[in-house]
Amino acid sequence: MTIILSIFLFLAIFGTTAFAVLFFRANLISQKAEEEARAAMGEAKKFEEAYIKIKNAPKVVLEKATLEAYRLEETAKAKGKELINLANQEKNIILETAKAESLVLINQANQVKEEALEEAKQITSDANKKVKEIKTQIKKLEEVAIAYDNKINGYGDEYLIPIESIIDELGNELAYTEPAKQLKETNKNIRDSIKKGIAAKSKILNEETKDKATEFVLDAFLGKVETSISKVKSDNFGKLKQEITDSFVLVNLNGAAFQTEITKGFLDLYLEKLKWGSILQKIKGQQQEEQRLIREKMREEERVRKEAEKVEKEAIKEEEAVQKALAVVYEKMAKASEEEREKYEQQINELNERVTIAEEKRQRALSMAQQTKMGHVYIISNIGSFGEDVYKIGLTRRLEPQDRIDELGDSSVPFTFDVHAFIKSNDAPALEHQLHKHFILNQVNKVNHRKEFFRVPLSKIREEVEKLGLESNWTMTAEAIQYKESKYIEKLIDSDPETRKKWESRQLELDDIDLGSGFTGEKSDDDSED
Repeated sequence: MTIILSIFLFLAIFGTTAFAVLFFRANLISQKAEEEARAAMGEAKKFEEAYIKIKNAPKVVLEKATLEAYRLEETAKAKGKELINLANQEKNIILETAKAESLVLINQANQVKEEALEEAKQITSDANKKVKEIKTQIKKLEEVAIAYDNKINGYGDEYLIPIESIIDELGNELAYTEPAKQLKETNKNIRDSIKKGIAAKSKILNEETKDKATEFVLDAFLGKVETSISKVKSDNFGKLKQEITDSFVLVNLNGAAFQTEITKGFLDLYLEKLKWGSILQKIKGQQQEEQRLIREKMREEERVRKEAEKVEKEAIKEEEAVQKALAVVYEKMAKASEEEREKYEQQINELNERVTIAEEKRQRALSMAQQTKMGHVYIISNIGSFGEDVYKIGLTRRLEPQDRIDELGDSSVPFTFDVHAFIKSNDAPALEHQLHKHFILNQVNKVNHRKEFFRVPLSKIREEVEKLGLESNWTMTAEAIQYKESKYIEKLIDSDPETRKKWESRQLELDDIDLGSGFTGEKSDDDSED
């Protein structure tokens, strides 16, 4: 028991002691924790103060910066005003000085300006005179250069031989037109200018020498411009105008050595002549187009004629067949009995009706066939073969009347024919016969009346046609191109041995080519119309 109590006591003392120790340690721990907590709270407060300080630092800095900026702005404004005042003072000083100096300079400049203007006026006046002289010289040199260039390099589309006086020929052919009348007046003015001595002017005092110089220069100019004008067509007016102008420039350049030149007025007359010639060529082209339309109409008429001939042949064939059938029926009827005669009489009536129908058909065909008298009476000439004022008056029913003319100009004559008129007629044979009768005394061949050539002025033939009230287009002057070219070549051959040699060589070469190709040149000499 005592032991147990001792043990309990020991345990109680041990427990109390342990509790005291634990309580003491807990106290120590609690105190330490409180100290640590206070320390932590102090640190937290310091951190909070630091955070607030850091958070408010930009505002403080901004406020300080704003105050500093305001201070600097006020300082700058004060400094700026001070500088502006100083600058304004300096500006006023400079402006006053500049005004004074500028007035002096302006006065000096005005004085120099007046002097310069006077001098410039004089220089300009002298310079204008010099420039005008230089321009005149340059223009002359340019004209000379252009003229030489054209003469050296050519104008293109050159003709082998110029057709002499083609404009005047057109004027005669189209004499009823206004351009032809104007051309006639221009030609008169050209002749008058030459007669009155105003076509060219000369500074030579000696009359005899002056006349020779004027004649020389005038002949040179006329030779050149007439050659140019002979090339006129409806579409080359501009080229020929320049060609004539170039001739004017070059002739006057060469004429300067004789103190003689062609007048501008005389040049203008030839340019006017060229203009009317070009217009006449255009009119002729229009007339040729009209002839083309006539030929188209003739083709249609030929179609009608052929159809009429076909109908007529069929009608005649039908009528002949019916007549043969009637002859047979009549023969049978003569041998038939009374009972059979009625049958044959009915056949005869039927055949007679067929004869009547065939006759009516033939008459209609004959009426249509009468239209085939429509054709063209032609007036043609061949100067190279028969000479001047010899014309053939014939007729053709061809759709292309020119085809007939081409046939006549075959190898039987040395040159081709020129057409002066195609006269359309509803009865061409009658018109041809009427013209032949009227000019019977003018027949070239007094033995063979079928040779339809007459020696009579073309104007007389045209006058007679117009009296008959017939409309036609006339070409009064024959072109005779090959004939005129041949005459020109003859002159060249006679005057230039080298040209003769070249021409002879070329002709022999062409003959050899014809021989090699088998060409004989044989054509029918039949002069009849189909």
